Amino acid sequence: MNQGWTIGPFTLSFAVLAAAAAFAGAAAYIKYGSPYQGKENRQLREVLYNAFAFGLIIYLFGSAVFMLPRLFTDPMAVLSYPSGFQELLLAGASAAVYLFYSVKKYHLKGKEVLGAFLTVIITAEMIFVLFMPPAGSFFSCCFSTGPLMPFFSYLSAGAYFAGA
Repeated sequence: MNQGWTIGPFTLSFAVLAAAAAFAGAAAYIKYGSPYQGKENRQLREVLYNAFAFGLIIYLFGSAVFMLPRLFTDPMAVLSYPSGFQELLLAGASAAVYLFYSVKKYHLKGKEVLGAFLTVIITAEMIFVLFMPPAGSFFSCCFSTGPLMPFFSYLSAGAYFAGA
């Protein structure tokens, strides 16, 4: 695999590393450069970080939910199975449920949570497209891929940043 690193039994593609860097950059932006910075929005940022971490864990290990009978016979095969679209939907739904729960528990405003969530998503998408330009673009050389979120290319901003 030319577009990734193999570290022991794990293979990390450059797209995964770019996605991690994009979300780290988006987290830094929301803490230091967005309207959601400061001590008064600390709880909001904590809820967002937890939602993204929760969604990532569900995405990585969500195949266990969809292959439950096989999990009992061969757990390592199920846990090493690559995540797909079903796991992405499960992770998104789980993160959304966590966000709704956190709005009620911590008495946050839903409008602020949604605004901060979209700020992180759109910022991460812009950083990801900067690192991994779409295939066929001028800067695509060997690191070409689509957008970070599959649905984002249908939005007007996603089409603009993806070069469509």
